[in-house]
Amino acid sequence: MLADLLTALTNHLNTADIAVAARWVLPLWLLAYGFKIYLDFSAYSDIAIGSARLFGIKVPENFDWPYLRTNISQFWQHWHMSLYKWLVDYVFIPLGGSRTARPRVYLNVLITMLVSGLWHGAALNFVVWGLWHGTLLMIYRFWSEWRQKNPRPPSLAGKIAAWALTFIMVNLGWAFFCMNLHTAMFFFKRLIFG
Repeated sequence: MLADLLTALTNHLNTADIAVAARWVLPLWLLAYGFKIYLDFSAYSDIAIGSARLFGIKVPENFDWPYLRTNISQFWQHWHMSLYKWLVDYVFIPLGGSRTARPRVYLNVLITMLVSGLWHGAALNFVVWGLWHGTLLMIYRFWSEWRQKNPRPPSLAGKIAAWALTFIMVNLGWAFFCMNLHTAMFFFKRLIFG
């Protein structure tokens, strides 16, 4: 129900509407899409889980409050968990997973997320979306390794900043998911330069 209400905003994510929209409206439209896709897909998953239970079949949860996570790795561990597990088991680990040299681990992450993008569709925008998340995961992995060498107890302000950064980066990535590449690039041009 809520996802359908957000469609009134997400229908504007097209070149014609983006061209004439006030700049401040653009992030609201993209944020509406982020919530729409979460609410829609999570609700479908809940319906499938509930329907399966009627027949005595236990289907695992597929979403666990991903937008509340404080890093991109946690986001992926809680967003579309069945796909995440499949990607880890059938793409990341067969490539060597984390048991290879560091540059190869980063490449494995990037390839895995590229496969995720292609899984969603064979269009260039999905490839870019997969590479977007692969790059975010590589950056987080690099930062996480650096933090282990330079540990500090997390502060409340640090946790809030980590959540906000993760939330913003995930939602910026939806532009590549919901629009073709030309429209997404036009969206970012308008968002950044007006």
